[in-house]
Amino acid sequence: MFSGAKQLFSGEYYTQSSVQEETIGALGTDKYGDLYRYIKVGGSNISAGKLQLAPAPKTNHHNCAAFAAVTANGKIKEVQITLGATAAVVSEYVDGQLIVNDNGAEGVSFRITKQPAIGSASTGTITVDRPFLENIAVTDEFTFVHNTWRGVVEGTTVTQRAAGVPLIDMTASYFGWVKTRGVTAVLIGSAATLGADVIVGGTAGAVTDRTDALGASAEPVVGVADISLGVATEYSPIRLKID
Repeated sequence: MFSGAKQLFSGEYYTQSSVQEETIGALGTDKYGDLYRYIKVGGSNISAGKLQLAPAPKTNHHNCAAFAAVTANGKIKEVQITLGATAAVVSEYVDGQLIVNDNGAEGVSFRITKQPAIGSASTGTITVDRPFLENIAVTDEFTFVHNTWRGVVEGTTVTQRAAGVPLIDMTASYFGWVKTRGVTAVLIGSAATLGADVIVGGTAGAVTDRTDALGASAEPVVGVADISLGVATEYSPIRLKID
């Protein structure tokens, strides 16, 4: 499978497939310099022009303790971790990251390459992309991070990570490309002032003027309405800047 930046032709980002053809999250660019990411759609169909979000983080998969110590020897790529009271489905975090957030090995991170189904408050063996160079103790704490582009969803949570905007309607669990940088039509929630930053809106799949969202200046900006004002419930041109 392709990894890294890829030159895309127009036919590619207007297609979808039931078969994975690229690395999830792979970056693509068209001849104009606009950017795209390769996604897997979540459990529901998604629509052209609607902003897609990363899977919602699960707080019970943060600050999780190692079940058993790991002595680093330059070869071991597996660690057993006990989740909080929320289950993880098989491969939910594949291509995402495992962060050591506290205690002895804190500050390092790994790409997850294999993850089994793990029950609520249960333990699973996580495989990462490189050997551990630090000893892992049972006091070390881990946080699981979804790959932004695996299982994208339309939502309204303003603090949830933006994944991009599809240029076509796409089928649940299919694969394809979403736009992350450049101009495209996007559903407008609350009307956006010309020149305003826009964030995740209060309507699923929409963006809204940041100043209209209860003064939510801390929310991540996903684009700018710098071509025309954004008309509520319409699809207006937005200059995306997710990437």
